[in-house]
Amino acid sequence: MIEEKKLRQPNLLGMNKKVLAGLKDYYETTMADSFIWMNDSGRQSTFNLAVRGLRDHKVVSQHTFEKDGKKFETFEIEKHNYLMSCGQEQAIAYILNYELGDNLIDMYERKGLACKTIEHLKENRTLNIDVYGIEEGVPIFGHEPILSVNGGFEEDQFPETLMLSPIGYQTAVATTASYIRNILKEFGREDIVTLEGGSRRCISPLHASKAALVGGMKGTSLEQMGVEYPELEDRVGGSAGHSAVLHAGGDEKAFEKQLRAYFKLDNDDSVETIEQKINEIEKKGSVGPTFLLDTYDSTEGLEVAINIAKKYDLKKWNVRTDSGDPLERTKYMRSRLDERGCEHAKIMASDDLTADKIYYLLENNAPIDIILIGTYLVNPFKLPGPVYKVARDEQENGNVIDICKIVKNNPSKATLPGRLEVYRVLSTEDGMANHDLILMAGEKAEDYLTEGEEAVKLTKQFVKDGELVHDFGKLTDTQDRREFWLNKMRPQYMKFKGADEYPVKVSPLVEKAKTEYAKRMFG
Repeated sequence: MIEEKKLRQPNLLGMNKKVLAGLKDYYETTMADSFIWMNDSGRQSTFNLAVRGLRDHKVVSQHTFEKDGKKFETFEIEKHNYLMSCGQEQAIAYILNYELGDNLIDMYERKGLACKTIEHLKENRTLNIDVYGIEEGVPIFGHEPILSVNGGFEEDQFPETLMLSPIGYQTAVATTASYIRNILKEFGREDIVTLEGGSRRCISPLHASKAALVGGMKGTSLEQMGVEYPELEDRVGGSAGHSAVLHAGGDEKAFEKQLRAYFKLDNDDSVETIEQKINEIEKKGSVGPTFLLDTYDSTEGLEVAINIAKKYDLKKWNVRTDSGDPLERTKYMRSRLDERGCEHAKIMASDDLTADKIYYLLENNAPIDIILIGTYLVNPFKLPGPVYKVARDEQENGNVIDICKIVKNNPSKATLPGRLEVYRVLSTEDGMANHDLILMAGEKAEDYLTEGEEAVKLTKQFVKDGELVHDFGKLTDTQDRREFWLNKMRPQYMKFKGADEYPVKVSPLVEKAKTEYAKRMFG
């Protein structure tokens, strides 16, 4: 008998299960109340969660200037190349763990919900819904359902916040991280190690760190990530901050303490023992200690770090600059390190870096080996603005129709109708992505392919009747998926500046449903 594989449960990532059912807007409950009161509940519907297009949210350069005694900062922005999907794991975890508790029921009673509604909610405390969607780590585009929920109308509304909250934020962070990954590739500097270090500067550290790693960061300073995702334990790291230098009483004392702790050197170790311990750790693939130079003076700090490294004959060590002009400072540091015979030492840059600043540094040949990016990675310029809208509805007469939001005076707010599925069309010649297809569920992608093309279905089922049916795997699997799909994108769609717009085709059946619904509403 073949043992059935146990599905890896999605990670709640620190969320308290007891509050999940209350993380919804009250109007969702009052809407349910109105239909239940009128004996009109339980009609089936489909809701799609998607962005209504890629927006001009990518900052490609920044400029500051003064005028009339005032300081100004300007941003040059372009439309997103794509969005790096992220947050679905937590959204599904929230849905699976949603359970209406007595404390919320009691509040509903005090607020005057109908007794009939109260009884209905008591009998339906969990979400008995189906959920489809696109996996994390996949580049996505406008109107492609990231998640799609099928069930009774009342239930379908309830997880809106549980899905939009993690997906909107995590997708924004993951997209920024992926741009940094792309910039390194664009300049042939994929050897640069990128580290997320902004968890302390955002509201949701775990969500920020996880999304950064999904998007392309190679490591994180957040310890809990190694607990939540044990496969990432070796991606968690750190060195020392300015406080260590201040507490030690100067660069020299701080650097020596840091070095001796790193290599586990005891005060009574002989010269031979010290050399042996250092060699053993360096041979294991250690990156070596990182000395933060600018507590007092980065130029003097560099000289102290070099002296300490040469004293112990280090082969692997790093220096970090966290202030000043990073281009000027890193070029000076590289020159000085090489002058003193420390060609093997690596340089880490930090200090409020952004994707466009990293582009500028590499464009100007900054000799950087490691990048630590924090504040502006985990606090993106703007969020992508996903929405959760009804797309298919069972009418009172039992007929099921495809519906969508149509705003006559603001077409940008329109959505697509129907239960949709997304396909990525690849060239059979080189394996690269040609375009995406958005089809009605049940349509055959083969009907829309030309010679030399094949289609890969991106939409998968995550939840069936309220139960998990999808294996979320390890976060390293998600990172592999990201690399797979980004490497399928042609260079013209991946450029950080001036990228071409990737084609997304909507099937005639979807367009027809949209037109018919518009006629139905407006004649």
